[in-house]
Order: sequence, then C-alpha cells, then structure tokens
Amino acid sequence: MVLAVLRVGFYFSLFKIVTAMTAKNMLYHIEGLLSNWQKTQFLIMMILALLIIYFPLLLAFSPGNMYIDSYSQWGQAMGGIPLSDWHPVLTTLLMKLSYKLIGTPVVYTWMQVMGSIMVLTYFSKQLLDLRLKKSYILLVVFTILFTTLLLSNMVTLYKDNLYNLSLVLVTLFLVRIYFIEPTWLQHWSSKIIFAFNFNVVLLGRHNGFYVGIAFLVIWLLFSFDKWKDVAVILVLTALIFMGYHTLLNQRYAIVPGSPSEKYSMVLQHIGAVVDAGKPLTKKQNEFLDQILPRATWQEKYTPVMIDPVKFHPDFNKEFINTHQKELLKNWLTIGQQYPLLYLRAELQQIRPLWDVNGWEHGLPGTQMFHYMINSPKTYYDPYLQHYDFAVEPLRDLIAEWSYQQAPHDGVHKPFITSVASVSILILFASSFSVIFSKRWTYLLILLPSLLHLGTLCLAMPAYNIRYILAPVITSMMLAIIFKVVSTKALISS
Repeated sequence: MVLAVLRVGFYFSLFKIVTAMTAKNMLYHIEGLLSNWQKTQFLIMMILALLIIYFPLLLAFSPGNMYIDSYSQWGQAMGGIPLSDWHPVLTTLLMKLSYKLIGTPVVYTWMQVMGSIMVLTYFSKQLLDLRLKKSYILLVVFTILFTTLLLSNMVTLYKDNLYNLSLVLVTLFLVRIYFIEPTWLQHWSSKIIFAFNFNVVLLGRHNGFYVGIAFLVIWLLFSFDKWKDVAVILVLTALIFMGYHTLLNQRYAIVPGSPSEKYSMVLQHIGAVVDAGKPLTKKQNEFLDQILPRATWQEKYTPVMIDPVKFHPDFNKEFINTHQKELLKNWLTIGQQYPLLYLRAELQQIRPLWDVNGWEHGLPGTQMFHYMINSPKTYYDPYLQHYDFAVEPLRDLIAEWSYQQAPHDGVHKPFITSVASVSILILFASSFSVIFSKRWTYLLILLPSLLHLGTLCLAMPAYNIRYILAPVITSMMLAIIFKVVSTKALISS
C-alpha cells in the first residue's frame, strides 16, 4: 500500500509539472503556426521513424510471433481445423488471406504493423492540428511505443490487435469531429470510413460488439446537433455488419463457440468459494460436481486465470451449455452466502486494472516475446508454423534482452505491468474531472475506453496486458488533450 501511494504521488507530481509547463505556453504553439507542408514533412518523417523501429522486430520474428491462440487461428486459416467463432472469425479470415497469398502469416503480421504505424501517425496529425509542438508529439508517441507492449504485440498474431487499433481510431475520429474539424462527419467518405472502422470494433473481439453497440446508441441519443450524421453511421454500420454475416454464412460453415466461454467470471467467482473450502448446500455441490469434481476444482483453481479450470479434461462445458440458467441461479445464491469471496475473486481477476504496483511476471502470455517454435499442444502439430529465421542471431539478441528486462519467473514485477493501471487511473481522473465540470463532449470522447474497461470487469479471462492495450494508449492521449492542450490553445485554434 505504501509503494502504491508513492507511485501515485510520483505520477501525479509528473502530471502537475506537465500542466504547469502548459500554463507557460511551453508545449503548444501560439504564434508562428506550421504550414501544411511542414506538417506533411513531419508526418512523413514519423512514418519512416516508425518503420525503422519496427523493422528489426519484423526481421527477427518473421513470419510472425505466435502463441497458443495464434496456433488455433492459424490451424483454422489453413483449413485443418473447423472455422470457429471461439476466436473472432474476421481475424481468422485475414490470416487465411495471408495463407492463400504467401503460405505464411507474414502478410497478416505486416497488416498489424502498418495499422499501428498509420494509427500513430494519424494520432500525431491530430496533435499537430491541436497545435502541440513537434518535440512534445515525438516524446508522447515514443513513450507509448516503449512503455507498452505495442511493439511486440504488433509482430505477434494476437486477435486483439486490430480491435485495439480500431477502438483508438474511434476516439481519434471523435477528437477530429469535436475539436478540430466540425464538418468532417458531414462528408460521405468520412461516414463510410467511420462505419467500416466501427465494424472492426464490433467484429474484432467478442466484447467489441457490446462496446460498439452501447457507444453508438449513447452517441445517437446525445448527439443533438449531429444526430442525422450519427444515424447515417449507425445504418451504414448495421448494413456492413449484416452483409458480412450474410456472406460469411453463405461461404463458410462456422462452428459456434461454446456458450460456456462467456461465463469465465462466473466460474471464477464460484471457484474462489470452492477453493476456500466453504460449505455449500447438497444441491449446490451436486450441481458444481456436474461441471468439475470439487477436488479437481480446488486443485486447478488460480485467482488470476480461469483457463486451468475450463481447459481441464474433466471440465464439462456441455453441461454448462445446457444448464445456463441453473448456473446463473447457483452463482447468485452462492454469492449471497459469500459476497466477500466473490469481491476478492473479481479484484484478483481484474488486477491489471487497479494494481499500480504491477503484478508477478510468471503467467503465460505476459512476457515480452513468446515465440513458440514447438507446438504448445500435439493437437496443433499438423498446423505448426515452421520458423525459418533470416536473422536468427537478431531474434536471440532481442529475446535475451527482453527476458533480462522482464524475467519470466513469477516473482519480478516489471514496470510494464503497472503501466495499464496507471493509465486507467489517469482515464478515471479525467472522467471525473469532466463530469464535475459538465464538459459532456469530453466525456463522449472518453466513452469508448470506459465501455471497453466495463466489459473487462464483467468478463476478463486472464490478466494480460493485451486486453488493456487500447485504453493504455487512449488514456495517455486523453490526458494530453484534456490537460496539456489548454482551453486557450483550443480557442485560439
């Protein structure tokens, strides 16, 4: 607790220093604005600099850094595993496109990297248009790159990456509409771009559907002067979404994912009670034993990840699929008996959202690079991507350095594991600030990230920073927009 208070105090002091610099007009231009050509030159240099930074990783880990989820999707892309919506079908089909074109995931990997470069460059353009100085923009962009897992995530075949980038783009579009170019949304090209990008949010992750729908409805209800444009975007988004699913159903036989997947947090709550050995009624015990024997549940339960339970050979997901109402009923009744255990289980599961001290670095998927040259499960052997590194010494050098910085030993707490909670703290502080000052437009721009965090609180499968990458980037950006760019600068623009 003492360390947490000291960390918060340090970040708050740093934040105050930056806002003090803003008050003295040190971070943005008041006179002598940049010409369009000067802005274009800066953005071209930004693209080149980002390409140079990404290139060693692409060279070292080509055709793509892979993890267990990656192998599952890659097997589907190759056609050896039935196409399933357990992982978002959109990203699997993009991997399939890469396989058809070149036989490896390298096209998909480049797609992620170029998407990251485009979003960061567009972010830089927004800050230029808000009159921030080029030196400060460079500091912000490269802070995002080197204090998050953005670099390593974009060369890894994660299903989350395109969703994260699209969610950030939604926020950037809102900044453009409400602070830079109010007429931007009136153009049909802008509406179409917004609708296509929004469909990537809806289809990129399963929770993205709920984030996207909730945001569009709220935006429509409170966009009093822009409701016609927002209504058009909503209709376009719906048409693209329905067209995608119509074509998908006609072309592919999609195997539905197990409904049990959406009950990860429910099972985690119940598991905490079972693990603690708390007494339950005979009916409750009989019901839970149908899912997994109590002794096995106690053996495999871990406070931070449901995977050891739900992927155990004896875990009866078919029983959950046919008894969903009974599962929820038992969850509620057990929660009434042991509410504090439920609360503790919830806080442990969403630890990256609040623990400014970071967490132990010993869980699968949290290390910086986790190339898996050997198949993680024999089930994936026929679909294993055989790596043929052009510059293997470079890969070994980068991997060795990353493990030195963040050893995968379950003890160390690298700085990277506290970035998410600090950024979320800034996001919430900004949210309360704009609510108290009744600046509802600012709150609308914060809303996509807040909704994303809300879905994580309800159904976060494990504490992995890739789930939080979008709010990390977005909240850093929002802190700049709301605190660094002063009212005076916005008015003068």
